[in-house]
Amino acid sequence: MRAVVTEGTAKSASSIPGLMGKTGTAEFGTSVPPETHAWFVGVRGGIGFAVFVEGGGVGGRVAVPLAIRFLQALDAIAQPPGRL
Repeated sequence: MRAVVTEGTAKSASSIPGLMGKTGTAEFGTSVPPETHAWFVGVRGGIGFAVFVEGGGVGGRVAVPLAIRFLQALDAIAQPPGRL
């Protein structure tokens, strides 16, 4: 799962230390071509999480940027202002 982040479909999140995860694109419905849901499941430290975007398209392009924003917000909460 680390390789997905360092060199695979979630490479846009490679700057997040210790992040491991898996992207996905799940087809649904009867349209041709089928519509898709976008997802990313990840773990960093002791936190596991999932990002699911209904009808969102491709996981690496849609769900991963949302996961990055989530982790950045989590880091901001964990690091009080003025402390690095």
